[in-house]
Amino acid sequence: MLQLSINTFILRVEIVTTGWVEMELVNCGRCGKLQVLRPDTLCKDCQQIYIAEAQIVKNYIKTNPGATIMDVVQFTGYPMRRINEILER
Repeated sequence: MLQLSINTFILRVEIVTTGWVEMELVNCGRCGKLQVLRPDTLCKDCQQIYIAEAQIVKNYIKTNPGATIMDVVQFTGYPMRRINEILER
């Protein structure tokens, strides 16, 4: 049985030995892939990409301490919003 709610999906899976198990499904916040609800809104693939991008941004700032946000945008090619998200975490 598949139940649909407003923003998420609830998938009911029948387990022969233990009965019903419910898993809440949500879309990845970056690529939109369907995934089981986790504390982080990114799927595993996007999480790995995010970690790699964050490392590039942090290394650039570490080696260029006087860099502005616009310098980081030009160097990485990432949108300013993504760089701000990385720096806030």
